Amino acid sequence: MSAQGEGPGQPSTAAQEQPATAEPQKRGRGRPRKQPQEPTGEPSPKRPRGRPKGSKNKSPSKAAQKVIRKQKPLVKSDPEAGPENG
Repeated sequence: MSAQGEGPGQPSTAAQEQPATAEPQKRGRGRPRKQPQEPTGEPSPKRPRGRPKGSKNKSPSKAAQKVIRKQKPLVKSDPEAGPENG
C-alpha cells in the first residue's frame, strides 16, 4: 500500500524534520492584504450612477402602457334616479 516500502504502522519521519526554531515567515491573522499595483496608463473614467439623464423623455413600452391605461370608472346607478326611458 505504501509506495516508499516502509513497514506497516511506522510513520515516516521525513515530513516532520522541520526544526521549530527556523520557522518560515509568520503570517498575520485574517485576510492577507492586496499588493498595491501601480496604475498603467491613464485611468478609465468612472461610470455615472443613478438614473440616466434622458430616461425621463422615453415613452413607456407597449407592455407597460397596458398596465398604465386607466379603466373607466364604475358609475353606480342611484335608485332614486331610475331608468330614463320609463
